[in-house]
Amino acid sequence: LETHRIQSGQARYHFAPHCMADIAESAISRLRAQADAKRIHLTLETDDAQREADLDCTAIQDSLENLMENAIKYSPPDTSVAVTVEHTAKEVRVTVRDQGAGIDPADLPRIFDRFYRGRRDERQSVRGTGLGLPLVKAVVEGHGGLVEVKSIPGKGSEFCLRIPLREEERYAQS
Repeated sequence: LETHRIQSGQARYHFAPHCMADIAESAISRLRAQADAKRIHLTLETDDAQREADLDCTAIQDSLENLMENAIKYSPPDTSVAVTVEHTAKEVRVTVRDQGAGIDPADLPRIFDRFYRGRRDERQSVRGTGLGLPLVKAVVEGHGGLVEVKSIPGKGSEFCLRIPLREEERYAQS
């Protein structure tokens, strides 16, 4: 039911001041064992570890965990997944970058469609429902933001969540 609410734009988000760096660190902590099992190194870089933004902490953390879990699943052993948190005057950006399989350019326009999982043979062995990325997109859009993706097959993918700061947050930071 929650999935349906999120995707239909009917989710009720609970906005409160949260530090995006803390949310990212928590997501990394929750996935560290999974990454360690594949010998994947998780890193976090942030430009301001204390800056807050009004977010639904649970929804954003779930979205970050989904992106990181995908990065881990589709990356070979002995690679890294980097999470970067950057703030501008108007938004906070969270980027998840991997060195994995990448996404075929023909699949890119559909990766945010429900139940779509791409056509690559090596992905057939990776479990999933095809709902994770659509949920990530719906959550970020529910925060007034957008998701950008860049990918090169065989080299990796980069997902960037861009969440705008509300006017009063921008005023408080200046």
